[in-house]
Formats: sequence, C-alpha cells, structure tokens
Amino acid sequence: MTERFEQRLLAELSLIREQLPMCTPASFRPLRRVRLRRPVVLVAAVSALIVAGGATATAMAVFTDRDKNLGPGMADTVAPGETTRIKGMDCEPGSLVTARLDGVKLATAITESRSEGPQHLVLGWYQIDVTIPADTTAGPHTITVTCPYKGDGTEMIQSKSITVAP
Repeated sequence: MTERFEQRLLAELSLIREQLPMCTPASFRPLRRVRLRRPVVLVAAVSALIVAGGATATAMAVFTDRDKNLGPGMADTVAPGETTRIKGMDCEPGSLVTARLDGVKLATAITESRSEGPQHLVLGWYQIDVTIPADTTAGPHTITVTCPYKGDGTEMIQSKSITVAP
C-alpha cells in the first residue's frame, strides 16, 4: 500500500515540476561578487574606532567612579527600634565610616583593609549594624553614610531614602 502512495506522490511532484519555468542560459546571470577595496575598508575601520573612542570619552566625562557608586545597601522600609545592616564600598581601606539618620549619628564602623580575590584588590567594603531610634516618626527619612573616598581621601557622602513604618 505504501508503494502505491509513494508512486502517486512521485508522479504528482513530477507533474508540478514540469510546469515550473526553466531557467535558460540567456536569462540566467550569475551574481556578481562585490569586492571592497582596501582603502574603503581602512576608512570604515578608522571611522568606527573614532566614533567608539568619542563615545567612551564622553561617557568618561559624564560618569566618574563616584557616580558609579550604588550607595549604601539596606532595607527600604524599617521600623522604629529595628536593627538593620547597611553595606557599601569605595571607602578608603581601614577608614572610619559614619552612618546617620536625618543627620543624627547612629553608628560607626571601620572598612576592610585586607586584599581579596584573585587580583588581591582592596575595595573599601563596609558594613554597619544600626538601630533605628524608637522615637523615629513614621514616614520618609534619609540614611547618610560618610567616609574618605578610596581614590583621593576626600569625603564621600552616600545616601539612601528609606521609609520608617509605624
């Protein structure tokens, strides 16, 4: 039974193929291969490098290392009397870090000063455990962390908006 089906299928496909237009040598033209000359390729490569270099220079002018800093990491919502941990980086290794809530000093810590990782980098990581004062009013507040910046020792100020829940 499958032989008859295959024979009928072959016959039908053969009829369809005979009805298709044939390509004659007169109507057939091979595709021309476009070959770029060396000066054109060289100009294109140099132009791409100039554009990429300009974009990089612009980005470097707009963003400094301080701008790339994510700021202190901690919970977005806290409760009065709650103890929470603040984490961050980019402080001078071995320096004093101070955490404040709306300008009121909460706690201090010392940044790490030992090298880590395969390239033995010292990143100036810190973590501070702070307790939100029990008399803090509910609503929006600002946590500010200050420390000497790892690049030049000038004061770096990192801040984060938080919400104190009732």
